[in-house]
Amino acid sequence: MDNNKKEKNPAAVALGKMSAAKAGAVGMSKKGRKGGKARAAALSPERQSEIGRNAVAARWAKYRAEKEKEAGKEE
Repeated sequence: MDNNKKEKNPAAVALGKMSAAKAGAVGMSKKGRKGGKARAAALSPERQSEIGRNAVAARWAKYRAEKEKEAGKEE
């Protein structure tokens, strides 16, 4: 086995498959739906702002990279 890859716990894999199957057509477990709200409630407003700023910066960086790539093709 490659040293960079971790072995997965077979019991955890099976549990994940079971909860995915129980989620059905919705494609999301109940715990997953609750997770975002619980995380937001646990974060301070400053941390929420920081996460939001980082997300916006990442989206703009991706946008700028795509524009630069397009500009390079046109030349």
